[in-house]
Amino acid sequence: MTNRLLEKSTELAQEQIQETCIHHWVIEPPEGPFSKGKCLKCGEEKEFQNYFPHSTWENEQKDDDEMKSLLNDWSV
Repeated sequence: MTNRLLEKSTELAQEQIQETCIHHWVIEPPEGPFSKGKCLKCGEEKEFQNYFPHSTWENEQKDDDEMKSLLNDWSV
């Protein structure tokens, strides 16, 4: 009975830590659209996207491509 109470208490403490944890993620290198990550503090695991659609970088790339196209049109 004492062991079971101790186990339950430990489980509840771990759940509380996970709920209040300020995560420190370690994310595996990208190999496809998702990478696995694990929190160094509480051990929680999560999948992270390796690409964010409509990101600032994507918009900057489009702007650069449009500018190059305009410059090419002027140089003809």
